[in-house]
Amino acid sequence: MAQLRTGLLFGIFIILLTSATCSSPLLPPSAEEREAADTILEILSSTQTSDISNAFSEVLERPHIRHDRTEGRGGREYNSSTRLIQIDSSGTTVMAVGSDSTGLGDLPALVAVMIPEEAAYLLDRFKDEFSYQIQEDINYWSHPARVITVTARPGANQDIQSASYVFDDSSGKLVSLSFRNHTQTILFEETSHYQLQLRPGPDGAWVPYRLASRVTLQLPSRQQRLFARNITFYGYITRPEG
Repeated sequence: MAQLRTGLLFGIFIILLTSATCSSPLLPPSAEEREAADTILEILSSTQTSDISNAFSEVLERPHIRHDRTEGRGGREYNSSTRLIQIDSSGTTVMAVGSDSTGLGDLPALVAVMIPEEAAYLLDRFKDEFSYQIQEDINYWSHPARVITVTARPGANQDIQSASYVFDDSSGKLVSLSFRNHTQTILFEETSHYQLQLRPGPDGAWVPYRLASRVTLQLPSRQQRLFARNITFYGYITRPEG
């Protein structure tokens, strides 16, 4: 009887594991879709995400104001905090409303977590699991721009569900980047949204505008936990010369 019970439990475990990791069959892309994928992958292969990460790393060199809001929710607990921070030309915090903790050195680390090191949709062996689209002639902060969107195809077993790249047409610079991820295992389910945006500064350079992250965890107990952070940058003045 003990062996039968163990066998049944193991069988249930395998069924649950299979249902959590398997999906409907993946349909092959059409010839037109493969051609679009090749064209867009050629663009993305030469895209420098460092355009965005460098802008966030160098923001302390520019006087600006930062609105930083964090939020956490789980079960019956909810907490949030808001900070308003002003940075002078030396990178020093000269005014803060909200928390006394004004450590700002975590921005590069936050950006590094949000941008995947080796996204599956950039790898040739996975390109049939994604659809690739490009939209021309759009406006981003009143600048001519184009958008590349990558979406996981129905039936694809990929954590990255979608990605969006916005390029400034005049400079070719990457000025906005966003991701939606979804991971499901037998123990938990995680959905995350990340967004990094630049905007034109007063001296014409592209500077940070928004860093947003939102992570939702669904636990085995059916309890849901939410972690979110939204940082908006504004009040820039011209970078001092010298």
